[in-house]
Amino acid sequence: SADALRYAFLLTGSQGIPALAGSRFLAYRAGLPNLWWLNGLLMGLLALALPYALLQALRGPELRRRTLVLLLLWFALPILLQSRPSTDVYPHYFILLYPVQFLLVAFLLVDGGGRLPDRSLPLGRHRLPLKGLFLVAGLLLWGGWQTAVLGRLFAFMDRYPTTGGYGIPLKYPRQAAQEARRLASPAEIIVLSPGMTPMVDEPPTVFEALLFGHPHRFADGRWALPVPDATSTVYLVGPVEPGEGDLAPSLRRLEAMGYGHAGPTIPLPDGWSYRLFYRDGPDREDVLAGMVRFPEPIPFANGVAFLGYALDGQAATGEVLEVWLAWWVRSPPPAGADYHFFTHLLDEAGQRRAQHDGIGFPTTSWRAGDLVLSRFTLPLPQDLPSGRYRLWAGLYTYPDVVNVPVLDEAGNPAGGGVVLGEITVGEGG
Repeated sequence: SADALRYAFLLTGSQGIPALAGSRFLAYRAGLPNLWWLNGLLMGLLALALPYALLQALRGPELRRRTLVLLLLWFALPILLQSRPSTDVYPHYFILLYPVQFLLVAFLLVDGGGRLPDRSLPLGRHRLPLKGLFLVAGLLLWGGWQTAVLGRLFAFMDRYPTTGGYGIPLKYPRQAAQEARRLASPAEIIVLSPGMTPMVDEPPTVFEALLFGHPHRFADGRWALPVPDATSTVYLVGPVEPGEGDLAPSLRRLEAMGYGHAGPTIPLPDGWSYRLFYRDGPDREDVLAGMVRFPEPIPFANGVAFLGYALDGQAATGEVLEVWLAWWVRSPPPAGADYHFFTHLLDEAGQRRAQHDGIGFPTTSWRAGDLVLSRFTLPLPQDLPSGRYRLWAGLYTYPDVVNVPVLDEAGNPAGGGVVLGEITVGEGG
């Protein structure tokens, strides 16, 4: 892969910085003078410095040879180690090169300057060497340009914190975490965000640190809304994009809860926000409002019980069918267990015509008494025949993908899933 060598050269300057502004990179560049050619100039100097250093390492004085061999090894080894990668290579892998690129260029410039005639400008009783003036001017121009690029980036990040090219500035989630702690004391905080795994997904990673020492759990707010068995719970939702974003369905559920109360909103300059909710009630009947309840909870062998569902009885081909499933953790799962949920659209012959498998709320976070609303979206194919279909739901172990049995009244296995309801599918427009 040539990416390793390319990134080693790019890191001599700010060539890739505008990409961090995401779709707004043109606006970012517009706030800077057109000196991007300086990056190409320094990369060109590095391209000349490398063979010059190699030549000097072979033919130069002994002390210089040792120094340049060390510098060349410093430059080459990280590149060679990533030249045949098993995964994608990223620029930050080569930060350990600093400052060897500049040391190599410095050798080239100093030796090259030594071969130029000595000329100077008079300044009173002193004379200033032209070579030194040019070197200082070049360093000031280069340093000023790089400072301007980074300063513009920091200001841009504050004004447009959600371009996707970089993480949201810490001051916004920190303020959200502080407000959540203030509301929660001592209640548990549930963080609803895109993603649910610290050290993998950015929002949980940030809030895992900001909420350290306070009871908290994470759920992917696009697909799950857990309600603990507690009188009080605080929800920290975000980052929430303007309009109908990915977190909008869970937000509507929170807003509709009878015992729920809207808390502060922490706005971001570009329209996104963090939103806080506080739920305080003697029971969780409001959580299930508007859902079809099963006559009795339907137990599964892993300690989960299905309580009910919400499903539009009609849909059209080409649309996305939304299903909400309410389930309850009767007993905590075994250590190391991992369960996934599934929803299948079955035709009259029992053939699967659409499906959505998901997690939303990781098994490691389940606590006895948790009530969870899981959301599923099933895209209906354009060529799906009109007619009646059943929604079939259940759980399976992961990664071996073995269905968790439903239990009958005697506690014996009685099937691999539950029929949630039926829908009529018509032709789309």
